[in-house]
Amino acid sequence: IYMAWSSDPTKEVTGREAVDSWYSEIQQHQFGCEPRSLGSGHFTQVVWKASTELGTARARTATGKLLVVANYNPAGNLIDSFAQNVPPPKK
Repeated sequence: IYMAWSSDPTKEVTGREAVDSWYSEIQQHQFGCEPRSLGSGHFTQVVWKASTELGTARARTATGKLLVVANYNPAGNLIDSFAQNVPPPKK
């Protein structure tokens, strides 16, 4: 889930904003090993090799919260599967 807030009722949240936020967790990820915590869990799910389908939705609450959610199939972030599903970035 990605969440932002705005008092402007015309403000929209984009999928790019959500994905950029999730991907920025790359800074917390150690490639080639299992994570000790899931501080990079949004990032690892975004790039998870075995996930082949994605569904997304966005909404605004009555209090101005802007939400983006993503559902992956099959789900990622499985124990003992990070090294083969989260490759390091190509240079």
